[in-house]
Amino acid sequence: MTERRFYVYAHRKKSTGCIFYIGKGSHRLVRVSAYERAHHTGNRGDYWNAIVAKHGFTVEVLGEFYSENEAFEFEKNLIKKLGKKSSGGVLCNLTDGGEGSCGFSPSQITRAKLSAAMSKEKHHNWGKKLSPEVCAKKSETLKNSPKNLRGKKLPQWWKDRIALAKLGELNPMYGVTGADHPQSRKVIDASSGAVFDSVNIAADHFGYKMKTLYNWLSGHRRNPTTLRFA
Repeated sequence: MTERRFYVYAHRKKSTGCIFYIGKGSHRLVRVSAYERAHHTGNRGDYWNAIVAKHGFTVEVLGEFYSENEAFEFEKNLIKKLGKKSSGGVLCNLTDGGEGSCGFSPSQITRAKLSAAMSKEKHHNWGKKLSPEVCAKKSETLKNSPKNLRGKKLPQWWKDRIALAKLGELNPMYGVTGADHPQSRKVIDASSGAVFDSVNIAADHFGYKMKTLYNWLSGHRRNPTTLRFA
């Protein structure tokens, strides 16, 4: 039977037993310890750190799931039910739960502070150049990581999410055609001097397929015409 790899947990104040945080974790393929993320204190927000510094915390696993989507839904429902502090609830969560940072919208002031704190020489890698040894080590680590997707097929839910993010008006190229395309190049007829704003327009004028004409102009195939990129 497939292992329940995903879980949702709660952090409670050690002093009072009250829940103040809901999170989601997963068991690694090579497990370091059970419910590692739930007990981990790194990569937590300032609000979480302030509560733990004052009250301490305990961990309670609330549910385990075969599917990550099920875990996300359970997490989101709990956060919605208990409520975030920012909306009158009891949780210090900054997001609505689920994958990524859903529901989290930093203010313009916060954005400016983050940008200033990581810009130019303030960035920890500013002016540094990794040695070949470090580059090779990082490459090997990524190759052996269970998160390396090379040679793997994306699950359908992931494909659907990518498609929805670029569908219709969400696509940056939505409604952009012909000469308005940022990669559009003008075409000139060397024999007549006529200039066309795009390959597509020139192809329509002479009755060629756009892809065929592009291959001629770009040199991928022998060009039997007097048309050239301008």
